[in-house]
Amino acid sequence: MRLFFRITALVLSLVTLSLHASDNTRAKVVYAGITGAGTVFVNVLTVINEPGCEKKSLWIPSESTVKAHVLSTALAAFAAKQDVYVQTKGCYKGYPTLDNSDNSWFHIYPAE
Repeated sequence: MRLFFRITALVLSLVTLSLHASDNTRAKVVYAGITGAGTVFVNVLTVINEPGCEKKSLWIPSESTVKAHVLSTALAAFAAKQDVYVQTKGCYKGYPTLDNSDNSWFHIYPAE
């Protein structure tokens, strides 16, 4: 019986962890680009508190369907000197990333 409760607690903690997303973080884009392998990276001034991969860079895998949109949004924000909001869900190579749900996003903060 004790083993059952331990296994149940472990499963519940893993499910809870997988449902978590980072905070909605407001930040300035420092630089953005793409690697030769097609990975998009966006470095921001603020740490993105994604559990297990808290960094100041957002990475989008080469196979992602939103990578071009993320890069263009980052470059537009940088050029306009506007902040961005980023909420990640998951890690890619140790960096916060977006998943394919509405629980993660990257957008320009409205001008004040």
